[in-house]
Amino acid sequence: MDRSILQELERRSVTEARHFTTSRGLLGILRTGMLLSRRHLGQEDLLRLIAMNNCYRRWDTDWFDYVNLSIQRINGHLYGISSSQWHADEDVWWAVLGFDREVLSHDGVVFATTNNGYSVVSRASGIEGLRALFADRVTTWRSGRIELDRSALSPNQTTCPQAEALYPESLDTSWLRTIYVPQPELADTVEGWFAVTGHTRVDVVADPEVFA
Repeated sequence: MDRSILQELERRSVTEARHFTTSRGLLGILRTGMLLSRRHLGQEDLLRLIAMNNCYRRWDTDWFDYVNLSIQRINGHLYGISSSQWHADEDVWWAVLGFDREVLSHDGVVFATTNNGYSVVSRASGIEGLRALFADRVTTWRSGRIELDRSALSPNQTTCPQAEALYPESLDTSWLRTIYVPQPELADTVEGWFAVTGHTRVDVVADPEVFA
């Protein structure tokens, strides 16, 4: 692990790396004990049957060997498209996985200043890569290049809400600390899935604000 990254995360009061997924994706993650990259997902026979890609279209094909994580808050823009357009007519619900912040300090993690599929993204590893996500100004894309200013943000929020941490290959759920669901009744469903899959129980929290 990179201790300088851990110190920076603590200084900024970052507590979690997050990833949103469908209910079918969550079941697959609990069954295998791994959050798999898109490329590895297709190689896992069990997950072919129960898993579902959050995003139908991805342009960052060179990065299919990485799991996409967000820092402290999910990519609300991408979640909105995934839930209201790409999967709107499917019988699924959504969950957010909260992983221990320590995973961001692991070897091979690459930090992306905005959505990794945008041409204006800047990527780097190590402490400088992490700090770039909290720069005073970050370039992103909204029908053209725009500059985002972080002056109104809290210390644990990335300057661009679409910033990503790219984790290589797969992330073991031994680092999973919390599963967030939008309604209390879904927490009961997840509790039942722990028993069905044999996965170690983690905290399950009903909090619609996490999905905003």
